Amino acid sequence: MQIIVNCVILIDDQLVLLQKPRRGWWVAPGGKVEPSETWVEAVRREFWEETGLTVSGLHLRGIHRIWIGEGENRKDRIIAQFSASTATGTLLSESKEGILDKVGLEKWENLPMDDGDRIMIRHTLDSMRNNSSAICFGKFVYTEDHALITWEISDCDVPVGAESTSGAGGDIHWTHGLA
Repeated sequence: MQIIVNCVILIDDQLVLLQKPRRGWWVAPGGKVEPSETWVEAVRREFWEETGLTVSGLHLRGIHRIWIGEGENRKDRIIAQFSASTATGTLLSESKEGILDKVGLEKWENLPMDDGDRIMIRHTLDSMRNNSSAICFGKFVYTEDHALITWEISDCDVPVGAESTSGAGGDIHWTHGLA
């Protein structure tokens, strides 16, 4: 199982995002956890490598299980999503991972993006806005071509299992209550 960390941060009410060249999708900066690292060490390192910024005030916002494909070739991942309250340094315009930008809160959801990433970032931003200390737990199932099939994520403001947000099929639905 591969463990990936990423980080959501707002600078001047704008979301720091990275556009990966492979699909042209925008993501929260982050990457793979090395065997000798904690998740916090990995998110600090990855964020700095990809953006040139040093983050602090980290808060774990979500732990999400990801399955891509089926059978023997199925990829199994965990994404640990953090938020940061501050960043120091100068934001790079480009890194070896892609193009960087700060995107307004009214525009980020219209960018080309993996549907699961959009859902995770939306939950993290809601949690940040509500000053919630709860951690979201999610599961996302994708086709081999990385199209989201189904997803489920706990409501960040209530205990896990009490209520959930979920979607299925080709359309992503944002609803509250049991699926």
